[in-house]
Amino acid sequence: MPLFLRRSETVEQMIDRVVGERKTDLFEQELQKFDPSRLTRKEKETWHLYWGITAFRRGDRAEAFRRFTEAYEACPESQEIRFSLGQEYEARGDIDKMLELFGSCEFPHISSRHVLTASRYAYLWSRFEKAADFLQPIFKAYFALGIADDHFLYVRGLPFFGETWSYLLCYSILTRNLRSIRDFTGEAKARLSDYDFDKLILFLDCWESEDFGAKITELEAIIAKENQQFPLGYQRVQLASLKSLRELNPALLTHVVVDERDFPWLEDVLLIHRARIANISNDNLKESQLVDKFFERQPMLFEPDHASTFAFVHYQETLKDRYQASRLKA
Repeated sequence: MPLFLRRSETVEQMIDRVVGERKTDLFEQELQKFDPSRLTRKEKETWHLYWGITAFRRGDRAEAFRRFTEAYEACPESQEIRFSLGQEYEARGDIDKMLELFGSCEFPHISSRHVLTASRYAYLWSRFEKAADFLQPIFKAYFALGIADDHFLYVRGLPFFGETWSYLLCYSILTRNLRSIRDFTGEAKARLSDYDFDKLILFLDCWESEDFGAKITELEAIIAKENQQFPLGYQRVQLASLKSLRELNPALLTHVVVDERDFPWLEDVLLIHRARIANISNDNLKESQLVDKFFERQPMLFEPDHASTFAFVHYQETLKDRYQASRLKA
């Protein structure tokens, strides 16, 4: 049993100290010095939350589930704890319980990043209606602010409009309901300022016609005129991804320049498209090798916005069974 000592600092102060000293590996040891039954309501919530997080971070999901279950019993009003317990139910493949807990959490009591995570988990289990529903509080916040500028939203703790919109685009593609997102985009263009909605509409047109020629032309123009001192890996990878839909040539994907200034996950976008081409080419061995490598790097698959932006929405659907099986075995 841990030995509880009189503390000269609160739980929050301890967390700030340990983080400041970059000794987060000592979280569990430091938390054991507190008696949660003697803490204030807010401190007790923080203690239980981090007590569960420490088990989660060291990969002990069984212990994390046990701790978050105890945390929920001790602090049933805590939405952060509810959300964390929901994640543990997802890890066990209990999706109804996951959705129940996520659904009882409300933005801004949980962060916008938590909201996107809830939407992503619903997507991973093909609960597309729920996935779209989870996005609505963020869209409501955009409309309340009236401005969609990236920096303006970022400093207010909101995801970029294009990111959330691309989540919705993915779900709209999978449910074959592009009319709804087109109406929504028109409303956003009318009500929100400081954003280039025409680029979104152009991309939506491409998805609707299943012809990405206009987007390819736009990307080629951007790459040609951009100052080459800035990283262009994102645009180059998107361009190669879209071209690979009409030209089943893996060389399009292997010759893309991605440097150290670019997002490292861009390499994985190229990887999943190579697997997609191997699938179409009936090269089962090659596809299996590429998919194995992809899961090593992206065990939770890609976020819905990446799936739509880089146009591998339908192929990633074929990988969900493997992801779901990994949870059901946990």
